[in-house]
Amino acid sequence: SAVKKTFQASKVNRSLVSAGLEAKREGLVYAAKFSGVVLLGGLFSLLPEYHSVLGWEAIGAARWGEWILGAVGMHVERVGATLFRGDVPILEVTSRCSGVTIGWLLLAAIFAYPSAWWAQITGFLAGLGVLLGVNVLRVVSLFWVGAFFPGAFDSIHEQYWPVLLIVVAVCLFALWLIWVQEMSQREPRE
Repeated sequence: SAVKKTFQASKVNRSLVSAGLEAKREGLVYAAKFSGVVLLGGLFSLLPEYHSVLGWEAIGAARWGEWILGAVGMHVERVGATLFRGDVPILEVTSRCSGVTIGWLLLAAIFAYPSAWWAQITGFLAGLGVLLGVNVLRVVSLFWVGAFFPGAFDSIHEQYWPVLLIVVAVCLFALWLIWVQEMSQREPRE
């Protein structure tokens, strides 16, 4: 009886150790995939073509920003990706001011998580669309701050908006995880 209890306890301990090792392995695989995609994004950012593509996104964000600001009654002129109030340049949207940059982090988080490829693609494209939309709101807010509160521009641009974009990306990832979990529960199990 005591031998049987010791054997059962030993079996439970082996199961717990095995489960712990599996969880560590899954964590390491996730970290490796995440780091690999972030590294790949960093390498892509060294290519001149990468910045020319992001330059198009910057012009698009500036165009949408110009349209939204005009719709709320502000007189805004746009030349390329620079927004003017009268003759004064207020905001220049560059490739570094892109929602695509934070999109690499979202892509890394989604790709690293074990799920179906179609769920990863759907989650990334939907998330990137939201990030680009939030980036347009960022452009609008930075223009407004630059026009009316220029002393606050640098801190809002360099401290608050980067944190907010990361929070948005984390929330998008969390929502995607919930969606993936719900989809996996709906799929018939064999």
